[in-house]
Amino acid sequence: MEVLVKKLREMFPTLLRYKETERIVETFRRVIQNKGSSILEVGCGYGVNLQALKKAGFSNLIGVDINKHIVDSVKSLGLECIHAEDFDKSKQYDAILMSHIIEHFMPDDLLPFMDSYLDALKPSGHLVIVTPLMWHGFYYDFDHVKSYSPRGLLYVFGINNEQVQYYSRNKLIMEGLPYIGKTPYQIAWYKSFLLRSKNIFERAFQFVLNVLFFVSKGYIGQANWWMGVFKKIS
Repeated sequence: MEVLVKKLREMFPTLLRYKETERIVETFRRVIQNKGSSILEVGCGYGVNLQALKKAGFSNLIGVDINKHIVDSVKSLGLECIHAEDFDKSKQYDAILMSHIIEHFMPDDLLPFMDSYLDALKPSGHLVIVTPLMWHGFYYDFDHVKSYSPRGLLYVFGINNEQVQYYSRNKLIMEGLPYIGKTPYQIAWYKSFLLRSKNIFERAFQFVLNVLFFVSKGYIGQANWWMGVFKKIS
């Protein structure tokens, strides 16, 4: 039983990641009519989303990442990828994907970071953002620093001149919030919140919650990320 729990437990993150990538592809299918449109993924990691988009028929894809080892790895997959230092800001793109990127920045750093890439987004081009909510597992990732909401981003990148400290030079409107992602409920006293539990009963209970999540197709679970579609208007 313990071996089964361990194996299935290890599978869950992969299954969740696959589902998220699948939804990213579905969103681009709805937003981008021309499969030859240029799509830039900022912080592409090991190219999981780029591979899925390519498989879906999108042909004009490029990734950018700050890790040179990752850039080389993505290139080895036959995908175009460049280091952040080599990004050509004069080139224009039809769409930009930022998946699990913005939560790694504090506001003072996020504004210039996003602006530097939004400058390369064509007018009427689309920005797709995927980012976690502030759930109890938010800080599992060592360099997560802040959770952002769609409304909060529009205060800075929107058109209404909200009473905030600064505004973006790029203006966005929100076209939709196609997905609110979920994960299984996690028991509050489950030791993996800090360290992986060695207690078989705790792990078995958590396993049941995981199974309920997948059997209910995510209905019995907790929201932990959102996906938003924005359009650049200026």
